[in-house]
Amino acid sequence: MIEQAKAYVDHGWALVPIPRGAKGPNGSGWNQPGNAIRDKASVQRINGNMGLLHAYSGTCALDVDDYLKASDLLGKDGINLDTLLSADDAVQIRSGRPNRAKLLYRLPAGVDPLPQFKLKDADGDIIDFRCAAANGLTVQDVLPPSIHPDTGKPYEWHGDWRNIPELPEKVLRYWQDHVSGQHQPPNNNVAVPRVWAPVALDSLNLSEKTKQAIVEGQPTPGRFNLIWGVMKDMIRAEIDDDTILKTLADPNHGISQKTLEESRGDLKQGMRALARQLAKARTETAPDSPSSDHAAEDNADPFSWIGDYVMTDEEIQELADPEWIFPNLLIAGHLVVIPAEPNGGKTTILEWVCSQISDAYRVFYINADISGGGAKESHKKAVQGNYTLMLPDMKAGLSMDQVVRNLIAMNKRQADLSDVVMVFDTLKKMVDVINKGKARELYKTLRGLSAKGMTIVLLAHTNKHKGDDGKPIFEGTGDLRADVDEMIYLIPLKNDDGSMTVTTAPDKVRGNFQPITFEISPDRQVKQIDYVDVAKERQYEARREADADDIQVIDRILRTGAKNQSEIITACKEEDLSRRRVLNLLKRYTRGPRAFWVRRNDPHGKNAAVYARKSTPGYLRK
Repeated sequence: MIEQAKAYVDHGWALVPIPRGAKGPNGSGWNQPGNAIRDKASVQRINGNMGLLHAYSGTCALDVDDYLKASDLLGKDGINLDTLLSADDAVQIRSGRPNRAKLLYRLPAGVDPLPQFKLKDADGDIIDFRCAAANGLTVQDVLPPSIHPDTGKPYEWHGDWRNIPELPEKVLRYWQDHVSGQHQPPNNNVAVPRVWAPVALDSLNLSEKTKQAIVEGQPTPGRFNLIWGVMKDMIRAEIDDDTILKTLADPNHGISQKTLEESRGDLKQGMRALARQLAKARTETAPDSPSSDHAAEDNADPFSWIGDYVMTDEEIQELADPEWIFPNLLIAGHLVVIPAEPNGGKTTILEWVCSQISDAYRVFYINADISGGGAKESHKKAVQGNYTLMLPDMKAGLSMDQVVRNLIAMNKRQADLSDVVMVFDTLKKMVDVINKGKARELYKTLRGLSAKGMTIVLLAHTNKHKGDDGKPIFEGTGDLRADVDEMIYLIPLKNDDGSMTVTTAPDKVRGNFQPITFEISPDRQVKQIDYVDVAKERQYEARREADADDIQVIDRILRTGAKNQSEIITACKEEDLSRRRVLNLLKRYTRGPRAFWVRRNDPHGKNAAVYARKSTPGYLRK
């Protein structure tokens, strides 16, 4: 913590100490300029968490407490929150809590610290614009690696904190207009349809029971079972939002009385509530899923859902004998996510895999996580490997957002996509993986494409910290693991010669997967090799690193020549190494091909052992 604090003050930031297990300072006067920590000598005051004093550091933050509501509010003023979060230079402080985000910016030159203001509703805060306090002092935000009091885990940086971007001009104007009272609410707060324009129900592709629910408004009691259910049925029938809202608000329909009841007779307020509810319903209802009347049918069989979870003989056979595209990695028609740590070889390996399967499939590699220099080499590999490389962020006016919209449109068409393989590098460029609503919507689209036969590969990142079992954890919410067919980790081991050994670790599978191993040469050439237990090798490397200082002590003793066990133990006492520790190290590092020392029986002592460095004459390993 102290070393990180020193790096922050070196960067010109002003800090404040925060008690361990808290999110804010507890002493009076903490936001006074004279109490700020600005030099290395003062960082010793930090003995728990720490915060950034924005007004004294030339920084500010957008603290998103409800992503869905904040995205909607800002979007009405032309500010795309998704674009801000996914920008190449975006810098976030992540707490690991879902539906939240925090973006950090520096103030533009000549702009004074901006007073704090919040957007909120009856449910609580939506987004907090944080910089200066109302009294002209400052507000603060907790900095990594402070420990979050609720999760018990450290805050983490996402992006380069040394190069935070300048506050976008549109956001600056929005902020200034709000604090000055000059902000004019946009005219498109809620798209309230003209309810006096009657809706012809007969023209809608709905079941008779759903139409009856709309007209009578009384087949089932309660707003959830009625309005919510009808909304979902209309979404499944691919009816547009405007028509859905008109239908539910039409005074000629009995269901509209439910809208008025829920809004105390205020139709405009009711329409706003319906619009919000409809947006949520769309995230939970796949547009191409089969139409269902369960929501509007009060006499439905309560066990009708059981069959959805019973596997057919064909599905069981598919698990036992899948159609492999690449054995033990890709099954035809499946949605697979492959997480790996940064620089863990995932792009290099998947580019090679694409070249191996391109003769039999139409292969598309969409890379939005690449630099200009890397694009040239990837283009060369794609040409040689006979697959299509798409670089949305390298094309003027295009981005991964447009790719996702095209996928949504593709999913609405009837097509056989069984000869198509699409690789997306990386998932976080497609959607904010910590935003459950947005992520769920994307996963449903991908599931729809998978149902049409497409094989989809999502490359993803792992969290910095591993689980309690020492295994990596994918970056994102639990919905990701639930929505994919396979989750297969890549576990890398970097070798001394600059090469890398990477082994798969199947985590969730719908097939008989076995771990496989790839080798990446120093010049980034890939080949599949015999299985290597990389996880075990990494454990060995970690243990050897932890033992390094004590290994050096014994190795230094053996430089003068071979010595028996007693001599080594006696010499090590002077270095504060216990007898037990010495014996463990001698046993551990005289075995296997990577041993440091060799062991021989002492010809002059009964049952005694002599140890030497492997390079000692007469002790070379045979």
